[in-house]
Amino acid sequence: MSPPVVGAILGFIFGTITLLRNLMVGDVAPLRVIYDSIKLLGKYDFPNACNIAGTMTQLFEIAQEECSILYFWTYIAATVALTGWSTIFMWILSS
Repeated sequence: MSPPVVGAILGFIFGTITLLRNLMVGDVAPLRVIYDSIKLLGKYDFPNACNIAGTMTQLFEIAQEECSILYFWTYIAATVALTGWSTIFMWILSS
């Protein structure tokens, strides 16, 4: 059960059950902030982009080391940025 599989299962559950869907989707949905956050994160689909670029470097057998270093620092920056953003967001909500 990898995270994408769990996410897909939860998406199917929330998408098929009208009561759950109405809680998150729509202009007056009480939990629409969760939906908006998921949509924003899914829009950029970072892991997919990394897999495509990694596959291209393997296919042509060039720049594999450089690509690995780039991905390493990108994951580090993404982790710090996501943690910082979540902390600031929760701080704003608690004020």
